[in-house]
Amino acid sequence: MENSQRKIYPDVLRIVSTLAVIAIHTIVILWNDLSPRSFEWQVLNFYGSISRWCVPVFVMISGIFFLDPEKNIDAGLIWKKYIPRIALSILVFGLLYRIPGLVDSIINDNLPPERIAYLVARMPAMLIFDNGWYHLWYLYMIMGLYMLVPLFRILVRNASKKDLEYFLVLFFIFSSVLQMASSLLVSFNEHLKIYLTHFTGFGYGGYLIAGHYFSKYELSRRNEKFLFVLGILSFVFTIAAQSAFCIFTGELKEMFFGYHCPNVMLEAFFVFYFVRKLFGSREMSEKNSGTISSIARCTFGIYLLHDFTIQLFEHVGFTAVIINPVFAVPLRVLSSFLICLVMVFAWKKITERK
Repeated sequence: MENSQRKIYPDVLRIVSTLAVIAIHTIVILWNDLSPRSFEWQVLNFYGSISRWCVPVFVMISGIFFLDPEKNIDAGLIWKKYIPRIALSILVFGLLYRIPGLVDSIINDNLPPERIAYLVARMPAMLIFDNGWYHLWYLYMIMGLYMLVPLFRILVRNASKKDLEYFLVLFFIFSSVLQMASSLLVSFNEHLKIYLTHFTGFGYGGYLIAGHYFSKYELSRRNEKFLFVLGILSFVFTIAAQSAFCIFTGELKEMFFGYHCPNVMLEAFFVFYFVRKLFGSREMSEKNSGTISSIARCTFGIYLLHDFTIQLFEHVGFTAVIINPVFAVPLRVLSSFLICLVMVFAWKKITERK
């Protein structure tokens, strides 16, 4: 009965967002090694462009639950349950990802014992002064957002729909449009930086509010169509603009891939709302909803583990261009996802028996 009462669309969003994250990390390995005029690079650019919404949507999913006024979430719960879980994940996986490199250095570089002792002692410090591992930056960011959740809850509890829309308009203008304009201008002349972008400090908190807004309120038919058109155009724009920028400037710079770029922000809003509309009120059998929910519960573990499979595939030569990348990229993404899913599911089964 629990599955029938559980919202399915956040689970669907978790699954597709995890697939999109794996796609981005699969693509980035070859991003700087190929010519932007090559077919292979253009395919990677296509898959990268249609996946950039993943991190904003992850944050928006948190907004659904953590900012729900009906849920009893306070600072005590945040610090007792959620912060320790994330901190432990940073510690464990930050060390696990660095151990193979350390072992490789010990074996192949013939390091003296004092150097080995230094590197071992240095590893925990890397979790503070670095980000543990490249994809673990998200955990640091979301942990900071969770600390602010009690304050965000005060905001949404007292805000009307129009208040939230005002917030989101400011978020879009200052954290997205002006940031993008400033980056473009600086790429041509470093003196053209728009300092008005420092006027607000929304960060990723704007996406948290956006997740609450788009989960709570229905858009009018007119605004739904408007968002749909903007979303599709944003995908097209991202593909074309990123390609054109790299070809004409000769710089392999992710100018239009930033998580606060207007095109990426609109992609995220579109994907979130589209999936909500598609699965929000859909009748689904208990078996199917249970399967989706079971997979969704594994996505955090998949996120933590997936770079092990990416490194393994690169090591054995299963690259994103081993065959036509049109097929190789989704094949690698699905392979990484399924391997990690089996590992996480097996771990859950083992720990549940204890």
